[in-house]
Amino acid sequence: MDIPIPGLTGKHRGGRDDQRRSLKRMKISATALLLSMVVLYLFARFMRETSSFFEIVMAFSEAAMVGALADWFAVVALFRHPLALPIPHTAIIPKNKDRLGENLAKFIRDNFLSQEAIGAKLNAVDVTGLVSRLFSDEQKARDLANKLIEYILFIAERFDQKDLRAFGKDLALQNVNSIQLGPWLGKVVETFTKNNRHHLLLDGGLTVITGWLAKNEAGIRARMKEGNPWWLPDFIDDKILDMIVGKFKELLEEIRNNPGHEVKKRIDEAIFKWVDGLKASPNVDERIHHVKERYLNPLGVKEALAGLSGDLKVGILQDLRNPDSTIRNQIEFGILTLGRSLGENPTVREKINFWLCSSLLKLSSEYADTISSIISDTVRKWDAERTSRTIELYVGKDLQWIRINGTLVGGLVGLLIYFISRFFH
Repeated sequence: MDIPIPGLTGKHRGGRDDQRRSLKRMKISATALLLSMVVLYLFARFMRETSSFFEIVMAFSEAAMVGALADWFAVVALFRHPLALPIPHTAIIPKNKDRLGENLAKFIRDNFLSQEAIGAKLNAVDVTGLVSRLFSDEQKARDLANKLIEYILFIAERFDQKDLRAFGKDLALQNVNSIQLGPWLGKVVETFTKNNRHHLLLDGGLTVITGWLAKNEAGIRARMKEGNPWWLPDFIDDKILDMIVGKFKELLEEIRNNPGHEVKKRIDEAIFKWVDGLKASPNVDERIHHVKERYLNPLGVKEALAGLSGDLKVGILQDLRNPDSTIRNQIEFGILTLGRSLGENPTVREKINFWLCSSLLKLSSEYADTISSIISDTVRKWDAERTSRTIELYVGKDLQWIRINGTLVGGLVGLLIYFISRFFH
């Protein structure tokens, strides 16, 4: 199945056809030059009795033919057997494809993935500085936001299929059902209670209660007096209420200020017992599983979730397609904010650069052999003839110049030999 790629234009798809035409033209030119030397040689040989000049022409064209044929043989021998003859040490690329792939992989590993090469390059480049300058420019931030939106829409349209939506919905529900919430909740609460962090929350609650009592003391007294007998004197009633409220305030203050108070100990014991139950008791997970089965698995819930996700997706995509998209503006604002924040914090930039450099060096150290093996394995799987044709397509145009230069240089060498021989003769 052909997968459409955003941004892939006809120019990219037609690039290889242009290369083929260019290579074909160069081959025709080199061959035409050889044939012209053959014609020139025959003409000069026919006319040499009429003038000594034609002997010079014959010497030039004869040597040019030799040079042209020698370089034609050398170029063709790289990619195939010349004239389909199994001459030794020809068809070099098809025969040695695997070894060439291994050498290429080693070359890339040793020269491009080495610690020295990557470290020197990263130290010479201020990555976060480049990002900061790029993201701080409003037009570039807008272009980047538009490009992100383009890819989001591309992915959303490709995944807008019923089977994929159903798969994603079922996968999400399966993951929810597979989660063991009991041990997870137990771990969360255990982390929260580490070093008595929960005492801060308890002390805060006690402070709130104390403040509430002070603020509503008059109302509390009035409510408590409503239930007292008529014959109880008010001063005794006030005395009793003062004692009750005062003792309660003292108790709250004592609990708050004493980390080892008995009440806090009892609360700690209850929490630790509850945490142990969450982490170890199968009954907790069973009860939670029953709740999930009851509320998540019914068809109506699934359809509601699917409908909700569909409505959210439609709303988001409609907003993204809008030129005044709120999401687009937020993305652009986030890019600008990030760029300007990096520009104003050289210390942060330096630390991020150091982190990037260290991370990439570690990755290159761990995966250099893996990357090189991918290259060698990929080349090994290539068809030998197709590999040869592909390499010839990319470098063959320049190799045809070798044929042309060989023809001309051979002719000039022939002239030099002719004049030297005439001088000594």
